[in-house]
Amino acid sequence: MKKLGVLLFGTAIAMIAISPTAAQAEPEPGDVIIKDIAEDGSTIILGGQTQDIDPTRYDYVAPPTGGITPMSASGIGTVPGFTFGWKGLTITVPGGTIYHSISGSGLTVTKETANFVFKLPKYVQLCNTQWQFQNRHGSTIYSTYTSPLRTGCTYGYIPDHTYSTKRNVKTGQLCARMFVAGTYRGEQCHNVYP
Repeated sequence: MKKLGVLLFGTAIAMIAISPTAAQAEPEPGDVIIKDIAEDGSTIILGGQTQDIDPTRYDYVAPPTGGITPMSASGIGTVPGFTFGWKGLTITVPGGTIYHSISGSGLTVTKETANFVFKLPKYVQLCNTQWQFQNRHGSTIYSTYTSPLRTGCTYGYIPDHTYSTKRNVKTGQLCARMFVAGTYRGEQCHNVYP
């Protein structure tokens, strides 16, 4: 016999029986569940659908250009030059390279790390940066981990960000996605399968 929990609202206007296993169900494609996981501001978003219109949203995926690298453990992706605004200034970034590595086996990931290094010149700053690690297939997003916002600026690179929570992912792609000043700037993806 399964144990059922009882949830009381207000002054016992309604009682609802909840199965503990039903509360832990996986989201259906298109459903979105946001989970706060740490005091540092990082979050995990489960579910969703990709879109290619608004690059400030977590679900933005640029239209395909053939730039996905089918590698098993580590790879690099090129990010073209871009500009962004910070404290009234317009900063031009000459482009660079995302380095993205994944540790694990099959569909179990134990660690994912990403960083970004500029092409020359190295005196350019990147400000208010953030990483996302996203598991998706086609236009379906299974999960998105968003790092805390790194406020301030760094010269010539975005330091490593590591997501080291062991987790199971779904067949498709794992992508390290770079955001600068709240806007998507590029990604590097790996194909994953059992």
